[in-house]
Amino acid sequence: MKKLLLFFSFTVFGFALRAQPFGNEWINTAHVYYKIKVTQDGLYRLNGSYLSSVIPNLGSVTGSSFVIHHNGQTIPIYVSSGVSPLSSTDYIEFYGERNKGYIDSLLYRTADDQINQNTSLFTDTSIYFLSINPGGNNPRFTDVPNSLLLPLPSKENYFIKKQIVNYPTGSYYDGKYYTVTSGGISEEVYKSLYETGEGYAFSAYFNHNNQDFAVATPHVYTSGPT
Repeated sequence: MKKLLLFFSFTVFGFALRAQPFGNEWINTAHVYYKIKVTQDGLYRLNGSYLSSVIPNLGSVTGSSFVIHHNGQTIPIYVSSGVSPLSSTDYIEFYGERNKGYIDSLLYRTADDQINQNTSLFTDTSIYFLSINPGGNNPRFTDVPNSLLLPLPSKENYFIKKQIVNYPTGSYYDGKYYTVTSGGISEEVYKSLYETGEGYAFSAYFNHNNQDFAVATPHVYTSGPT
């Protein structure tokens, strides 16, 4: 009876392991993916003339078939040709963002242990994947005629925007340390894990001097709040 219970336990445990998601479930091995590297936040355009040089038979692909993935998610895009195939003067546009600390947060025990959510531990380059998904319900940005927005509401006098200044990435904090005492000698050691507070950050304690940071605040509305 003990042998049977042991075998059953390992079977259930093995099934639980196989059932875990790996994060690459969005990949369709029957499709071809074209890698796009992004290092700054902004609007990006893929010209039809360029796409024709890298995608075979571009003229036979309908505009509604294009899709872009980022971090395992399908993002909305704008295709100038609509449902028609792209010509040399058509284009695909999407909003891209540089790589930040979102993915890195998964390396910590909890996301709250991450000290800097705005800077990646590894690279500032994001990867976007362009692919072709015929017949799919691919997300799109759509044109909205100005006439549908009338009457326009009164304009606001100001809006508030958070401005983030990244400290140079040469300042790396190893995170939580542990004191180990042996033979009367104490030593600080770090675990081979992503510990609480580990990451790129500025610390007056470690830099031993004052630092000035310039924060861009264009077009300040002087009658607004502090």
